[in-house]
Amino acid sequence: MNCAAEEKKVAEHKDLKKILLAPMEGQVKTTAKSNFTWKISKFSELTVKKLYSDTFIAGDCKWRLLLFPKGKDVDHLSIYLDVADSTELPYGWSRDAEINLAVINQSNNNATVRKETQHVFNARENDWGFASFIPLRKIKDPAEKYLVKDILTIEVEVLVRSAVHYSDVESVKTPADVRTVCKDLISELSSRKSVSVPSQASSPGIQQQQKEALQGFLNMSLEALQEANCFVNIEEILRVLVEHTNNLQEKTILEDIMSHMAEFKESIPDAKAVVETAQARRASLVGKSADLDSKLEERQKELSMLEAELATLSEEEAKLDAEIQRLMTEKEEIVTQKKSVSVKLERVNQETCKDIEEWRSLEGEIKKANGEWFGGKEKLALANVRWKLFREDLGLGKLNIS
Repeated sequence: MNCAAEEKKVAEHKDLKKILLAPMEGQVKTTAKSNFTWKISKFSELTVKKLYSDTFIAGDCKWRLLLFPKGKDVDHLSIYLDVADSTELPYGWSRDAEINLAVINQSNNNATVRKETQHVFNARENDWGFASFIPLRKIKDPAEKYLVKDILTIEVEVLVRSAVHYSDVESVKTPADVRTVCKDLISELSSRKSVSVPSQASSPGIQQQQKEALQGFLNMSLEALQEANCFVNIEEILRVLVEHTNNLQEKTILEDIMSHMAEFKESIPDAKAVVETAQARRASLVGKSADLDSKLEERQKELSMLEAELATLSEEEAKLDAEIQRLMTEKEEIVTQKKSVSVKLERVNQETCKDIEEWRSLEGEIKKANGEWFGGKEKLALANVRWKLFREDLGLGKLNIS
């Protein structure tokens, strides 16, 4: 082989390595905080079901706010943070962000309603927020001062903790493009009802393509492998390579990958199921808690009104006692009214106590759901750490790709 051919081969090998490592380089970590204010004019005249804000940048990512002016199947204002360019992002993208949303009280900052949450955005969940953020009756009440000159002000603070783009792969092209090889192999394997060893599997060119495809798969995350349903393809490629390799060290590495693949394949659905179940339960409990908060607020107002009425009647009773002989009949009517109000007060007190007990019970369930959710997240993170360590220990260079 002449020098020019050797240099070309080395360059192609470097480009191939760049492709295989690109998904790892696509992960960006950041602690950038960004704030965005959205002033919505003529809010009371809105007739649309949902409304998007202008796009803003946080953590080098594009975002926008999503608002349901009349509530999303609830009598509350519904607010979400949305990934503005979700349909344009490459496969496998994700963004881990902390969110602080606020509906501004334009008269008293202490009355501003603020809520915090966190979420990992991806292609399946590209928006996140609160269905029951603030009761619509509060927004519409002029005395509350959330709506001044028919302008509603919403603020959001976004902290992007990490973002995975996988965008570097698109910019690198080589004569043996790994993405094309993977696509062709997946198409070929998927089209067969029962997988058989290709008649030319022993060909060095075919084996090289299979190795390149395998290395591309191994650089993907567990979630991406599961979503693309790639485990069967990986197992078939490993089986073919094991059967047709004469290198003992390479065969040992391939068999080691096969022995661990089933373990990783089973771990990711369990972890994701725990996270999704806990997350759904958590969202349900948060919604119930918000509804109970609203009910308790109404109860408090009713109690205040009844207590004020009872106090007034008690004062009138004291005055009538001084003229008991002359005003006996009137006193009896007042006493009757007092008893009626006392019965109502007792009933409302009992109902309020019951609501408070239910709220406390829900608070415990929320904590439990949060624990399960964080546990699921930790299990998922642990699986990915093990996966990363396994790949590092594996030493992909030992597969003798050239």
